[in-house]
Amino acid sequence: MFLKALYLLRISITKMSPLINPETSWFAIHNQGKSLGQISNIILRIHQANNLTETLQITVDEVRQFLQTDRVIIYQLDKEGLGQVVTESVSSEWQSLKNQEIQDPCFPDNCWQYYSMGHTKIIEDVNETSVETCYLKLLKQYQVRSSIILPILYDRKTLSSLDAYFHGKDALPKHLNSLWGLMIIHSCADRRSWSTLDISFLQKLSTQIGSIIQKNKLQRLSERLIDSSTDGIIAFDRDLKCITWNRVMEEISGISRSKILDQMVLEMLPWLYEIREDYYLLQALQGKSVISSNKRFPFFDAQKDGHGGSYFEAHYSPLLEETGDVIGGICILRNITKQEITQQLLEQAKNVAESANRSKTDFLASISHEIRTPMNAVIGMAGLLLDTNLSQEQRSYVESILQGGDTLLTLINDVLDCAKIEAGKFELEQYPFSLQTCLQEAQDLLKVQALSKQINLNVRLSSNIPNLIIGDITRLRQILVNFLSNAVKFTTLGDVNIRVVATPILSPCSIRAIEAKYLIQFSVEDAGIGIAPNLIDRLFQPFSQADSSITRQYGGTGLGLAICRQLCELMGGQIWVESRGFVRGKVHPKILYLTIRTVRYFTLQSLQLVMIAPVQSSLINNWLSLLVANMMKTGLSPVR
Repeated sequence: MFLKALYLLRISITKMSPLINPETSWFAIHNQGKSLGQISNIILRIHQANNLTETLQITVDEVRQFLQTDRVIIYQLDKEGLGQVVTESVSSEWQSLKNQEIQDPCFPDNCWQYYSMGHTKIIEDVNETSVETCYLKLLKQYQVRSSIILPILYDRKTLSSLDAYFHGKDALPKHLNSLWGLMIIHSCADRRSWSTLDISFLQKLSTQIGSIIQKNKLQRLSERLIDSSTDGIIAFDRDLKCITWNRVMEEISGISRSKILDQMVLEMLPWLYEIREDYYLLQALQGKSVISSNKRFPFFDAQKDGHGGSYFEAHYSPLLEETGDVIGGICILRNITKQEITQQLLEQAKNVAESANRSKTDFLASISHEIRTPMNAVIGMAGLLLDTNLSQEQRSYVESILQGGDTLLTLINDVLDCAKIEAGKFELEQYPFSLQTCLQEAQDLLKVQALSKQINLNVRLSSNIPNLIIGDITRLRQILVNFLSNAVKFTTLGDVNIRVVATPILSPCSIRAIEAKYLIQFSVEDAGIGIAPNLIDRLFQPFSQADSSITRQYGGTGLGLAICRQLCELMGGQIWVESRGFVRGKVHPKILYLTIRTVRYFTLQSLQLVMIAPVQSSLINNWLSLLVANMMKTGLSPVR
């Protein structure tokens, strides 16, 4: 910024030089030892200052020496419109104004707007220049004969918004939002005719001082923002030297800001290598945003507590110039120890709960026989009692015992099935059976209930249904009975339609004529109350039904379909429901779907038919021979 200002100053001097009287130009001043080299040195010395106080002091010292004047002051305005001399350079024979609060009675009324617009006030001789009486008295009080007063301005928009953030709306009066203070040059010994180039130099210098003050204030505000963060913030340059280390980082690390600034981060924190955090620092310098999480950082506070380090989550991002070039990186460090400990406790509680649940499940699965046997004994003895000579009242009691026993045994069986499936102890049988027989048996079990409600059970089978398939007929029948029972239960008027479709699963080298794998889909459609789409998932949750009113009206435990889904998944299939419930005054029936993966069971006769088919191929016949041999090895011998 300063070098740019110096360049512009040289350009302006070059442009102005033909128009200036040589007696008052800087070229004339050059002959008196005031050269452009001096101006360059002033700019560079100001630029090299370490802080704002040093910058202002260098400014007043260099300006007084350069202009050979008696006093140069920096006058800062406060919130109430009063002012104080914050920096001064003065000859020993003249009065010092350092730290004095100067009250100019005519300043607020006449000068705020004037200086806020960037105007410069020039007084060559207080005795000859028209000056307000109140101001003239002030100048004579401080032995001033000639004076130049220049405003020090800063950007209103940027800083007023930040001030409002920290101090509330309109923290500063509007007329102060851009006027920070004044740079004032006094000639006390004699009158002074200020040259045009002197004034031009001072105006550009006051502009630069305003920019420095704005930059300093922005830096202090940004530091306050960074320090107000609850996260640790580290910034580093391309050499991995620390350039920002906020208050939180001081607290969690025990390392002061003054100790680590301008030091190599990896040298000050060598353990970063051990946890591979250096990788993320370098990623940020390559322009990448990365996150390092759930790592223990052996900081000071953690070592104090003896925990070996707190858990932190670190977000790394590149620091970019306006051009987009990477000039460094920033790391935002968040202590997640509490969350991590909470997560570990939750994980432990989850493991304990799962262990307890597994123990319960294993217990139920292992004593399934012991639970069923007494119930079967009760039902069996009640059945025998029913065959004796009983009165009508006694027979009614025994029938109630039988009915309740059957219901309870069904519930016990369902609970034990769930337990065995969860424990991984449930095994499906793999024997050939007729799909038509399985369907017929399921229909027979529901026929009486359906006839009592005048409901027809309609079955449609696709033509390519295999005669025999391999699987567990008991469990498939259990699923179908559950489907049909639900359909009949919720249908008051209409039919229940069962449809079965078989689809061959072809492999790349399969031979369609003897394809063994099938995907069989069952669908059971009722004409009942339907179910809303948002309640469908509840159907397959244990001990849950779509609506609590259903339990009161229709009964049931909510275990049936949950077990069906588990059995279906064991068979390599899936189960789902389609229904729209009650829409536009019409009840839309629900359709329960079931798919299972199965293998067709071949008889010896069916294999022989293939072997004598018109397609004579030694490859096919060899394959069939191997198939028969493998079936016999696994106990699935072809049936004649």
